[in-house]
Amino acid sequence: DTRMGNPVVDVIVPVYRTLEWLARCVQSITGQTYKNLEIILVDDGSPDGCPAICDEYAERDARVRVIHKENGGVSSARNMGMKAATGEYLAFLDSDDFWCNLDGLQIIYAALESRGFQVDTLIFGVERMNMASGEILPRPYYPPELNELDSDAVGRELLKRNTLLSSAIEKVLRRSFVEEHQLYFDETVITAEDGEWVMRTTACSPRYFFINDAIYRTRRGTPDVFNGTRWDRYEAMCDFLERYLHQEYPSEAVKRNVLGLGAYHCTLLCGQVSAGEPCEARRALLAKLKGMRSYWNYDDCPKVKMASRTNGVLGFQLTARLLALRIRQK
Repeated sequence: DTRMGNPVVDVIVPVYRTLEWLARCVQSITGQTYKNLEIILVDDGSPDGCPAICDEYAERDARVRVIHKENGGVSSARNMGMKAATGEYLAFLDSDDFWCNLDGLQIIYAALESRGFQVDTLIFGVERMNMASGEILPRPYYPPELNELDSDAVGRELLKRNTLLSSAIEKVLRRSFVEEHQLYFDETVITAEDGEWVMRTTACSPRYFFINDAIYRTRRGTPDVFNGTRWDRYEAMCDFLERYLHQEYPSEAVKRNVLGLGAYHCTLLCGQVSAGEPCEARRALLAKLKGMRSYWNYDDCPKVKMASRTNGVLGFQLTARLLALRIRQK
């Protein structure tokens, strides 16, 4: 299948300080049984041997393109790859992860073809591996009836199931849908950038399709290459959550789905901030989060519902402390 001469899927890989895992990552794409793809390796100014490895793969395989850029973070690297892509669909792979199923793209292609390629967002299975133990953690199951629901009903059902699709790596997106809605990553968001992007994508009511095949394996516990303080991250997250709380939405159903996702992130953030060492930054952030507690009105997600009920009985301060306690216990 040539799909008008262009690759059907572009796989975008931001690369930064992942020398130990990069070869395994790239080989998991080049080794796919489905061949009509393009691989865009975006070297985000990596200071190690990663840029040379990227160039070596481009020399070996004509489907591999390399973009070298100054370091700007994962969002800027993904955006550059998305804008350079020529395929009908876009997929994302982090360079310390890999695709665990060599038939993965063939399965994705067959699923898209079964819907006449009228899918904006395809969701597939992601295996999460605990780096310390090597254990593969349980993953969500997507019942077939999800594929018969409209976009707004899908969002509501996922929230009720505690299944939050808050990552880019589990998705394949139609490139024309991304371009129409300008669904590029917000480079000012320095933490939970995927969560912000998913909220914005949800607001555009994409046509979903779900498959349960495990295609992607991610390593939990690999080194964090972000430079900055924890409070910087939390403040940036607060800022985008506050923005979503007050913006306009095309319908009440869309608003409920988007803010349902935001409520989950806000609940998690309350616990993380409350669990931090006492300081002025922590005090200011807790005050800001208290002002955003109307998020807990959007409590379709059971985890949010629990925080909402606790807040109604005990108030914000005790709720935040209990959320912090749960985080410390984990």
